[in-house]
Amino acid sequence: MGSRRARLIGLGLGPGDPELVTLKAARTMAGADLLLYPGSRTGKGKTPASRAGAIVSRFAGPQSHCSCLIFPKTGANVQASAGYRDEVNAFYDKASERIATNVQRGQQVVFAVLGDPFVHGTFVHLFARLEGLIPIEIIPGVSAATAGAAALRVPLCFQEDRFAILPATLDDAKLAAAMDALESFVLFKLGGKIGRLKRLLREKGLGERALYIERASMSDQVIVPLDQVGDGADPYFSMIFVPTRRNARPGS
Repeated sequence: MGSRRARLIGLGLGPGDPELVTLKAARTMAGADLLLYPGSRTGKGKTPASRAGAIVSRFAGPQSHCSCLIFPKTGANVQASAGYRDEVNAFYDKASERIATNVQRGQQVVFAVLGDPFVHGTFVHLFARLEGLIPIEIIPGVSAATAGAAALRVPLCFQEDRFAILPATLDDAKLAAAMDALESFVLFKLGGKIGRLKRLLREKGLGERALYIERASMSDQVIVPLDQVGDGADPYFSMIFVPTRRNARPGS
């Protein structure tokens, strides 16, 4: 393998619809030596499940070796357990060592994630460990936030609107302060926090504007009123949108 092409590439697959994979991402996957993607086991001993892997397999070249990196079990209850952070750090340390070894052998290694690699993605943790040690390239992807806005048919922001993506893992005070400062926002990382978020949105007078979507752009996309989502739900690939009040009509 030519040493000049040896590198780690953090690659965004987009929100889940294979047709939203960029041309550059498709070309890069077709030429990669090793294609890595995160996944999780659906149960003890079962084959790893990965929506990212389903997309990667469509674009992999004949020479590409595809491999799923099985992420530690997630969920609100698991993440709160003792030792979870150590387990996650060990996962990223091991993955980083594997990637560095393959790049140093002259391989082009792609780590492909849904959405964009620098927006609440698992790739950020690998980047933090490997930046400066091996060559790294970033290929952006369509964000789930923009895909969700398209599916919901709501503009995220307009003219001087202030917009942000907010992690629901923030405490109430920080979330409330951010909501007060913004005209529009999207809430990520909702698992186990639906009831709390609904209460906070109602207190801020935003309950009627809030919109809920799961698996934006995917074949099993779900859009339902937020008040129909159970307070104890622990959904993955889900978001709450509070879009701008304004529109593009003259005088608005």
